[in-house]
Amino acid sequence: MAKKQQTTLLKDLWITAGIFSSHYLLERLPQAGPKIWPSDEEVLSAYKAFQELYKKNIVGLRKGNEANTERRFIDKIFNKLGFGYLNQDKIPEAERRQVPDYFLYYTPEEADKAFELSPHKKYKLSISIAEAKRWDHNLDQPSSGKGKATKGRYPHQQIRDYLNESEHIRWGILTNGKEWRLYFKEGRSSKFFEIDIEACLEDLQKFKYFYILFRPDAFIKDSLDRCLLDNIYDESLRFQEDIERNLREKVFKCVEWLGHGFLSREENRLSKKDLDSIYHHSLILLYRILFVLNAEARDLLSTNPQTKYYKHYGIQRIKDKVTNEKGEFISNKTVLYDALLALFHLINGSDEKLNKDMSIPRYNGGLFDPERYKFLEENKAGDDILSEVIYELSYRTDKTGETHSIDYKGLGERHLGTVYEGLLEHKFSLTNGKIVLQNDKGERKATGAYYTPDYIVKYIVENTLTPILKEIDEKVKEEYKGIKDDSFAKEVLKLNICDPAMGSGHFLVESVQYLADEIAYHPTTELKTPKGETEYEINYWKRKVVESCIYGVDIKELAVELAKLSLWLKTVDKSQPLNFLDHHLRRGNSLIGAKINDLSYLPISKGKQKKSEKQDEQLVLFDKSRFKEDITAVIKGFHAIEEMPSEKLSDIKKKEKTFNTLKEELIRYREIADLWTSLFFGNNLEEKEQVFEDLLKDQFKYQTDMFGSDAEVTVKKKSKAGISSQIYSFVVSSLQSPDGKTRMPKLASLLENSESISKDKNFFHWELEFPEVFFNADGGTKENLGFD
Repeated sequence: MAKKQQTTLLKDLWITAGIFSSHYLLERLPQAGPKIWPSDEEVLSAYKAFQELYKKNIVGLRKGNEANTERRFIDKIFNKLGFGYLNQDKIPEAERRQVPDYFLYYTPEEADKAFELSPHKKYKLSISIAEAKRWDHNLDQPSSGKGKATKGRYPHQQIRDYLNESEHIRWGILTNGKEWRLYFKEGRSSKFFEIDIEACLEDLQKFKYFYILFRPDAFIKDSLDRCLLDNIYDESLRFQEDIERNLREKVFKCVEWLGHGFLSREENRLSKKDLDSIYHHSLILLYRILFVLNAEARDLLSTNPQTKYYKHYGIQRIKDKVTNEKGEFISNKTVLYDALLALFHLINGSDEKLNKDMSIPRYNGGLFDPERYKFLEENKAGDDILSEVIYELSYRTDKTGETHSIDYKGLGERHLGTVYEGLLEHKFSLTNGKIVLQNDKGERKATGAYYTPDYIVKYIVENTLTPILKEIDEKVKEEYKGIKDDSFAKEVLKLNICDPAMGSGHFLVESVQYLADEIAYHPTTELKTPKGETEYEINYWKRKVVESCIYGVDIKELAVELAKLSLWLKTVDKSQPLNFLDHHLRRGNSLIGAKINDLSYLPISKGKQKKSEKQDEQLVLFDKSRFKEDITAVIKGFHAIEEMPSEKLSDIKKKEKTFNTLKEELIRYREIADLWTSLFFGNNLEEKEQVFEDLLKDQFKYQTDMFGSDAEVTVKKKSKAGISSQIYSFVVSSLQSPDGKTRMPKLASLLENSESISKDKNFFHWELEFPEVFFNADGGTKENLGFD
């Protein structure tokens, strides 16, 4: 118990913002032994010296400026850590003037030696660089100083610039005396490791971590050109992968347990024919639990036992109950399920007054919508199974047999997506009365990795988007007048980024982070929050990017929902609902569909057409003018969705309503596109002879009414497509008319086959799904088609 309390205290000591794994620092690093950890005598001696230095200077530090902080405290910290240093020297290899506050050397003697050398050699001998700010200066706020080079810029932008310009230094230090941060050259601007020196000086065990991570031995490179920090970084990643692998195995077990829980409960009245629905909703339930576990770990939902939310709804409360009463839950009770359902309704925002009373935003987003997932409202899993699921998703056992809480805060949004992605290739089957997972080939579940490694995703995203952003940057700088007018942001938000096989959204999540970082730190970007703190500024732009720039397609419905979940976890805000993503993340087979220009012709191979068929082809009536008029109104609606705010649940509901209306407007064009595409997939319209005849009669009556009794109807033979262009023209023109199906109800019968084939093959007509990407505001085809 004492060890657990110590672990909790240490965990609160630092911020591992994407650099190190907290689990690794707590569980694996202490096992490294004397190779990493100095002797107790050395640490104790340094600990006492640091305490004395702090007590002697703290009053003055709280009143002083940056120069005083450096001279009275930071200089002496570096001395006591064993560094040598030189101040305010220019990085010689930098393209523009870069002057860190410190060049750090392995020993004072090395610094003395460097002092006599040329600027280039002096720099080459250093092992790190450091930037200092006044005591307790907010490291996440832009500078308000008078210096032209730093005014309006974030402190970490300075250390980032130094690292980016360096050829040999990979790790840099940023400090205000109180907070000490490590930045890694290959990490994102928003990624760092932070430790609080005041907290370290309260406890020797805490101080040990500061001492080993910030002393010269952490930065000095070995024969393989690697330092201790490099090794800890890599080991953290491997350790994190182990945790993800373990969690993936847990999730596979949990989905089977939930499936069994739903199927076996007599009150649900479910059977073998419901397996697909049970599987689908078991995953949705897991998605929901994952969101809440992550939200509470990030303090988006409170875990404070004193809050109303914790006492009545929090999943931490449910976890505590499951832990304290493990093995005591019975199958015919649904106390836990009812508690989860109440929590989901709260997150959905079903009762505005209740959300306000609980101080919880009405997140909505669709994932928690009881109307969308009625199965989860009408069916339940017993407490015996649900208690095991919650425990399994909340705790893990290490190699020594000790139990730890799973740190969902430390698991990135993309990594959480990968945990579930393997499940997308599986389905439920019933074996000896027991639910088991099988893949599409009928093989038993496999929990291997199903995702692209981090470094590859990052490499592809950066190499794809960097040239585009560079072009935008150059264009903006030509007109830049020193005013923060969001000119760069406005151009970036015009980009359309799409993954046509998005899975859990790996590339989309990385793209959101990359674009938001680039916007937030651009010199033309105006601060969007009163204090301009990094986290809030970046999150503001992440929400803008995800609604304006990000598109995705996947053939699996659960993949679409998982990608939404990954993006929600990336962009969730403590005070706002989840972004509306339905209009940009769509289900379908991105390889099968029709183009609007194709709809004017029967789908016959042009090279095999006879002359008569080519002439016959000209009879097809697809009114492009009417389409242009209709699509113009639809595009206006899509642009309106993007321009609407997303600050309140009513905003999201308005977007949802607008999108549903736009979908209705496009239904008749989807029906035409489905009919056209289905002719490639065995849509045998010869079976509809009687319908043809009836349609011709309808056509004759229509023409007679329109043009008089002398109108002539000539029955043409069917083409190789199984339908004559005469009939196809009539069907197309009838469907294109808003009242066509009402005027000729027999059309519905003709469309039965194409609707069935479309549903089976998941047709995806790009121009109809994302019209704002392919057409101008006036309905004309864009000069630069498609996505960036």
